[in-house]
Amino acid sequence: MKIQRKLRKFAELSVALTAISALSLAGCGGGGGGSGSPGVNAATTCPSNSICGVVAAGAPVAGIVYGYDAKGTRTPVATISATGSYTLDTTGLTAPYMITAIGVSNLKPTVVHSIATSADLGNTVNVTPLTDVILSLAAGQPAQDIGFASMPAVASNVLASASAVNNIIAPLASAVGVTVTSPLTDTFSANGTGMDKVLDSIDVIPATQGGTIDVRLAGQTASLGTVTLPATAGGAATVTANTTVTAAQLANAQKFAAAIADANVCMASLTSLYATSIPSATAVQQFLDLNFLGYGMNQSQFATYFTTPAPNGRGSVGLQFAIGAVADYDFTPPTAGVSVTYPLPAPATFDAAGNVTAFWAEANIAGFKTLGKVIKGPAYGGCPGGWKMGGDYRVVGDVGMTASIGKQITAIGGTGTFSRNLDVRMGMTEFAKFAGASSVMVTGPGFATASFGTAPVAVASLTLVPGAAAQSAMYIAGQNNFGLPYCADVTAATPTLCFDETKAAAGTIYTWSVRSTTNAVLYEYADQYLRGGEIPYGQIIAQEASIFPVITGVTPTAPNLISQLNALAAGQALPTISTSFTLPPLSNNGTAGGLLYIGDNTGALVQAFQNPASPSLGIWTPPPGSTKSSGYTAASVIRNIESTCLGYGVNTTFNF
Repeated sequence: MKIQRKLRKFAELSVALTAISALSLAGCGGGGGGSGSPGVNAATTCPSNSICGVVAAGAPVAGIVYGYDAKGTRTPVATISATGSYTLDTTGLTAPYMITAIGVSNLKPTVVHSIATSADLGNTVNVTPLTDVILSLAAGQPAQDIGFASMPAVASNVLASASAVNNIIAPLASAVGVTVTSPLTDTFSANGTGMDKVLDSIDVIPATQGGTIDVRLAGQTASLGTVTLPATAGGAATVTANTTVTAAQLANAQKFAAAIADANVCMASLTSLYATSIPSATAVQQFLDLNFLGYGMNQSQFATYFTTPAPNGRGSVGLQFAIGAVADYDFTPPTAGVSVTYPLPAPATFDAAGNVTAFWAEANIAGFKTLGKVIKGPAYGGCPGGWKMGGDYRVVGDVGMTASIGKQITAIGGTGTFSRNLDVRMGMTEFAKFAGASSVMVTGPGFATASFGTAPVAVASLTLVPGAAAQSAMYIAGQNNFGLPYCADVTAATPTLCFDETKAAAGTIYTWSVRSTTNAVLYEYADQYLRGGEIPYGQIIAQEASIFPVITGVTPTAPNLISQLNALAAGQALPTISTSFTLPPLSNNGTAGGLLYIGDNTGALVQAFQNPASPSLGIWTPPPGSTKSSGYTAASVIRNIESTCLGYGVNTTFNF
């Protein structure tokens, strides 16, 4: 059981761009004043050649921030402080400036953008989910699609757009006792007070061109207001504030910051069990709901798996557990044989007194980020709030739709080449759980066919079918693998199945449906593979030092290793093989994965190892006792280190 596959990774996808001059821009945000503690004091602390402010999405964003001017020139990259504040040096740049921040907020991968003019130099410009709404309204297109040439026009519309967005959040601002002048420029601190209380209480659901951006109350599907984008980029967007939001809905939205903090007291107690040794399964089990079902495991199986050392489990000293931001929806799968219905329910439930009794949230499960339900019950040892993990309620674990970007190097410290893929995967072991199953249908926007030089043609769904006997996962029908190319990258002359990233906004829902030979639904669930923010392919490459693992050394070197391998007899122990590496600042996987591929002289894979890599040690070594397979001559060795960044699977591969 490989937890890298058992725990679903985030998969936020974005608009593909081929050059830095075409980088697109996305955002999320809100600022504010009123009763909050002072944040950046622009008059005294922000240099006259700089832009300052706060990057937050409820909680501070941990990551980096940088800006581009209208000519495509970039500022130096700055690190966002622990309190969310930032300072960008704009020396030598020409206004206006588009600001990009990438990182993680409350366990949720976050990409937020904002915009500043020359008048903002030395002053406050915030970068939050509401600023993304402001930019989208000002541009008449999704904020991530705004090009450099459009920035002056967008900047001229921002004041009016900020006023319109203020009207959307006005009922909530009033409810939390905050006076908002401009989400873009008001001073605030990301500390749970003042305008930050507004950010704690909202959830922005983005949209692609022609869709509707929804500013919702946290934990609910109640909307504060919407921005409907025109069918054609640059047209007039329509903004609508909801005048029927109730006092009860406003009150409920404010309860989640406390609920998350309360639940994390329990998760801290669970984490403490792993401080110096691996606890017993019984000790861990008390933190799991009696009806826990997650990642293909029930309560007992999960507790046993995370208290059993490798290779049969993932128990190890230092495992961490935490609860983060409230999810967008309730992702509980329907009863077996029943199809998913839309819209999905709200992610939280309340009792008659209005107290939060359960909610779906971002979660850190032993270093892996996932979505899961937490449930409130009676107090127990180490958990006065009574919160327990409920899981993701799926009977399958080895499933996922993961955007992956690879960096290949041929020399330590050498220049890399890049490639990307969308893995749409269900393991054969998981598929085998369903008697009479014939295929799996994955439905959602973005699936298409395209050939080189032609526009993508949408298809409603992908079909996964059993692969060859030797394969561990199902194949995409017609592809003979579980990797889907991006339509923008297709070079084939004939129509090829691909993924059109322009059709899928962050937060897009996909339905996975296991079907019988008569196409009857045997099992189905909805999932959100594209949540958080979007980070364009071009920006990922531009920020490679902050995103990709860095391989710093390998032992033995390829020629020596290949000679040693070929000198061994079948069944003999392999030599010690290690890779040293460092994880990048924006890696948010907690635990990296190390892979080693040994190929024969035909290029076929004949030996592979996969172990967790330790960021603290920077070394990955294949399992002791690994032996040479019979009947091959080793001809190539590839070492790979993978982690995640904002939901992307990112990896660095050293090709000998």
